[in-house]
Amino acid sequence: MKSKRIAVAIGVLAACSGSAFAQLIVGNDQSAPAIWDVDVTGSRAPKSLLSGSAAVVYGMAYDPTSAQLYWNNGAGLYRAPAGESKLGPSLIGSIRDGARMLNITGLAFRPSTGRLLGFENGPSPRLFDIDPETAVGQFAASCSGFDFGGLDYDATTDAFYGLSDHSSSRGVYRIDPDTFAATRLADYPGTETDIDGLAAGNGRLYLVSDGSRADGGDPIWIFDLASGTYVDTIPSAFTSATGVYAGAAFVPGPGAWALLTMAGIVAVARKR
Repeated sequence: MKSKRIAVAIGVLAACSGSAFAQLIVGNDQSAPAIWDVDVTGSRAPKSLLSGSAAVVYGMAYDPTSAQLYWNNGAGLYRAPAGESKLGPSLIGSIRDGARMLNITGLAFRPSTGRLLGFENGPSPRLFDIDPETAVGQFAASCSGFDFGGLDYDATTDAFYGLSDHSSSRGVYRIDPDTFAATRLADYPGTETDIDGLAAGNGRLYLVSDGSRADGGDPIWIFDLASGTYVDTIPSAFTSATGVYAGAAFVPGPGAWALLTMAGIVAVARKR
């Protein structure tokens, strides 16, 4: 009975550690580019992971199977190992469909396919399936009437999520991973009309504006998927003039895996 109680306690701690040690990585195209690690609990100040031209962010995604962080600044696709004190970026190449460069403004990664999904705005908004090794994209779906500058994938619900800034469709959407059909979940919070970064994780969506805290920029809004409501905010990490684009990714903390492993050891010991 004692070992059972220990296993339960460790399991609870593992679940809690999913948020306690998680990183919310954010970036935009502000005048002094930087990618930031934001504590989702709000207990510590944002930490700069990268600055300079390689830190310009239009879209961002995280691959949990390889612990790689991806981001792009228009057509340029970068990656770096996540979870480090600083990011060491590598340029994969230019995102392209044939000879045409793609101006991607939203990015997501689906582990089951090992592929990125990118959104290109313009007269004919479209989603593109992107090879993360070569940056080669191919048409996936039309998105007429939408502007999914904020885009991410959530493995728990097996769905993409998008933020549309388009005046006729402004709001938060669930996007079917196979048909790409969009289902409206909620309006934007408050008086927001322009939110360009989105991260999904821990049962929540993190809505990241490109605004800067230096000029009174908007906070990071937290949307709870279970209740369908906004539950909290986190101060913006951005420090210089407001950008046009933003990207975000949720990186679970390693503590959860360690605690779950401990729980498994206790369970095995009890059986013996």
